[in-house]
Formats: sequence, C-alpha cells, structure tokens
Amino acid sequence: MMDLEELVRRLHHPRGAWARVDVHEQVDSTNTQAAGDPQPWRIVVAAEQTAGRGRQGRAWSSPPGTSVSLSMVVPLPAPGVDLGWVPLLTGLAVARGLGGLLGRPEAFGLKWPNDVLVEPLTPGSPGKVCGILCQVVGSVVVVGVGVNVSAPPDSLPSASPPGQSGTSGQPLPPGQPLPPGRPAAAAAPSPGGDSVAAPPSPIRAVSLAECAAFVPRREDVVVAVAQAFAQTYARFASGAGALPQLRAEYSAACVSVGRVVDIYLPNGRHTVGTAESVDSEGKLVVREAGSGEIYAFAAGDVFHIRPRNSA
Repeated sequence: MMDLEELVRRLHHPRGAWARVDVHEQVDSTNTQAAGDPQPWRIVVAAEQTAGRGRQGRAWSSPPGTSVSLSMVVPLPAPGVDLGWVPLLTGLAVARGLGGLLGRPEAFGLKWPNDVLVEPLTPGSPGKVCGILCQVVGSVVVVGVGVNVSAPPDSLPSASPPGQSGTSGQPLPPGQPLPPGRPAAAAAPSPGGDSVAAPPSPIRAVSLAECAAFVPRREDVVVAVAQAFAQTYARFASGAGALPQLRAEYSAACVSVGRVVDIYLPNGRHTVGTAESVDSEGKLVVREAGSGEIYAFAAGDVFHIRPRNSA
C-alpha cells in the first residue's frame, strides 16, 4: 500500500507545484477521477486502476501492486502555444524523471510521439515502460501517466504492427491531414532493397525493475514523474518563446529521428520511410521510401525497422 501522507508531504507544500493531492489504493481510472473535478494543479494517484485506458481507448492494466498511475491537471497553455506538444513533452518529462530516479538517464529515449523507452540491464532491445494519455477538459488538460514498476515480464503486453498482436497510438495530435499511404495489410517495403531492412519488430513492455539494480518505491516514482512534469510544463506554458528550446530537447531524446520507420495511420494505411526531424508543430517529418516525397505526420503508430543483419 502506498504511503498517502508521504506523497502529500512531498508534493503538496508551499514551494511545490501541486495544489491538491489525492491518493487512492484503487480507482476505476485516475483520468476519470481527475476529470470529474478538474482543478488546476490537482494530482490524482492510484496504486491500481480497474478501468484504465490508454491511447485510442485501449485498455491499460497490470497486476495489482506492480504499477502506479497518476493524472495531473494543468491549465491550458498561453494563447499561441501549440497544444499538440503536451503529449510529446509529457514523454520527455517522464523519461527525465525516471532516468534521474534510476540513475540511468542515458538508458531512456522517446519513440515518437511519446512512448518512453528504456534499455534493460540484461542484453536486449529497449522496451516501453509507461503509457501516457492526455485529454482536454474545459480550460485544463488532464495528463495521465501509468508506469510499470515491478510487473513480471510475462504479464506485460507488446505493441505490434497491424496483422500481428499488440497496440500503440496517440490521442492528442497536433492536427493536419495525413497522406494516403498504403493499405496496412500490404507488406512494408525495405527501403534501399531487401538487404537493408527487416519488417518492424513488436515493442515489448518492460518494468522499471528490469532496468535498474533495485526496485524503486512507487512513492518515489510518483514524485519523480510529477516533479519533472511540473517543471517541463511550466516552461512550456509560459509562452511560445520557450518552445524552440523544448523542441530541441525533445528531438535530442527522440530515438525515432534518423531511423527507418513504418508509420501506421489512423485511416488504416501505412507509410515506410526515414524519420528526418520533428517540426515546430510536433509532427514527425518522414521522407517516404521509393518516392522520396516528404510528409509531416500529426498522428500514427510508429515502428522502428531493424537493419536486416541485426539480432
């Protein structure tokens, strides 16, 4: 059971950002609870969710006692500040907070738009350690984060391209029509020829316990994420002048940039190409394989394509 008094003491104090801290052992959904009384700078924390959901309405769950969920309510940013950056910068803040907590900041990266990836201590590919869901409610944004702390590996799902098993997505995109792409059922071409790239691999979920020499306390996880997010969001919400630096920081942390990616679109189609950058609106700029055309994607499920000779 999490320590209610400790969390209130560490998060709700005169020099802290959070004006109200509500802690529960179990709720249906922290985002639902926060949206029901959306006071700015309120935070709702739960050790377990019974009806949590991730991006695009997908279910999010883990075994009791192995994760933590928190929903943070913040005011809408200043006029002229692009709201579509909120999910991306949430991912950046979570990666920084957890990297500092584990003492392994170099092990964390972001898969566009906001999947927080971390390298395990044992040899293996990086895995997704948390889920993020942002929702606008009136004049505030409810930012939900669920972190796998100590869930056993065999209890965690994986995210796979359509046609395989698993999920991923984006609920609060920066907007703009998407190019048509190819039907998702079609085989993804290998940019530069079959010898260059293999089909995208599933993205496995991991827990923090796999990525550190110790199992972090859930209270420490909550505080690390909440403090990092409050600092990042305060910079972002101060005005459009802060965005260029934040964009540079996000781009540096985004491991999708420079990779060959297969991006599955909300309309059921997909496109393969090289992710070249993240633009000023948070869209992923991709040079399509074959045609060489450049597209800026506002939303989509991104899968990194491995080199053909990789493990």
